[in-house]
Amino acid sequence: MNTDLNIRLSISEASKLLKISKDTLRRWERNGYIKPLRTPTNRRYYNKLQLISIYNTHHKVKHIKIKSKIVINRWLIGLFIFFVIIDLTLLTIYLINK
Repeated sequence: MNTDLNIRLSISEASKLLKISKDTLRRWERNGYIKPLRTPTNRRYYNKLQLISIYNTHHKVKHIKIKSKIVINRWLIGLFIFFVIIDLTLLTIYLINK
């Protein structure tokens, strides 16, 4: 049974489907995220369902990392502003009492 999600895709077709480079697919293979089927001539073929699953997992992790960086950056900016206000307040008190 060959449903739409069980289709085998070449590396070019897979990269176009996911809108990522062929090098990214090769890197995912090297890192053990995905294991493509190989022909006797050593060509890679990817299972469409597996590709979509790996892509969705990678995309969610990437989104979480970006979101956490934004939260940390906002926190650092807030902390910086807090210390600037404290510095200005202390400077103002020092100049008034001088």
